[in-house]
Amino acid sequence: MRRVAEETLDYVLREMTDPAGGFYSAQDADSEGHEGKFFVWTADEIHAVLGAEADAAMAYWGVDRGSNFEAKVSSGCPASRIPSARPRGAASCSRCGNVA
Repeated sequence: MRRVAEETLDYVLREMTDPAGGFYSAQDADSEGHEGKFFVWTADEIHAVLGAEADAAMAYWGVDRGSNFEAKVSSGCPASRIPSARPRGAASCSRCGNVA
């Protein structure tokens, strides 16, 4: 438990602390021109890492092949490639029309 607590605090100090001393409430997920590149996983990536446990994990987290956010990025809306943890039946992306 100590290692996890230290790693979490290191992250907060490294990524979530303003140089003036305050703390940020959120982090921008846009990296290298792709929204969520380092913060979201595709269903295929989850399967590659978790193997036989992937289906159970995805069911637990409610991951499907849709998206749980709307974004306009330079490469287009990623709604079709980012799994979500939202209830099924949500509307399509209002910007590009992809099923979200």
